[in-house]
Amino acid sequence: MNNKQRTTNNEQSGVALILALFSLLFVSLLVVALVDTITIDQQISTNHIRDTQAGFLADAGVEYAVYKLKDDNAYDTDDNLDGDVYPDDPDDYDTVTLGSGSCKVGIPVGAALPKTITSTGFAGNFSRSVQAVISGSGSSVQVNNWRELEEGV
Repeated sequence: MNNKQRTTNNEQSGVALILALFSLLFVSLLVVALVDTITIDQQISTNHIRDTQAGFLADAGVEYAVYKLKDDNAYDTDDNLDGDVYPDDPDDYDTVTLGSGSCKVGIPVGAALPKTITSTGFAGNFSRSVQAVISGSGSSVQVNNWRELEEGV
């Protein structure tokens, strides 16, 4: 083998090594981008689940109030009898724990229906609030009006 052939083979080996390194770098960047995308998608899914759970927990709080008022129309959560309940008076509420979340339910004082109930569901770092007007008499209690409240209630 002469020197000219030896030089050509060495140059080709160097090019192959550089191409292999660039290919490895490219594949590594693709893997990092894929892992990052999967992590972000998983966090988005978890946030959506927690937000939805908080909404269902707030609804469950309204159902809790209906249950309590069917048993006793005068039931309330106003411990200090000042006329204010949750969320206006942060001390006057019932806490209901369901699964991995909970809700706070405020039921105003008074023997007569209708009553405006406020319920906030908590799941993870998320909270959702609803307000419902419950009316009826005796054991016949129903939800007449229901609305979701803005963030921060």
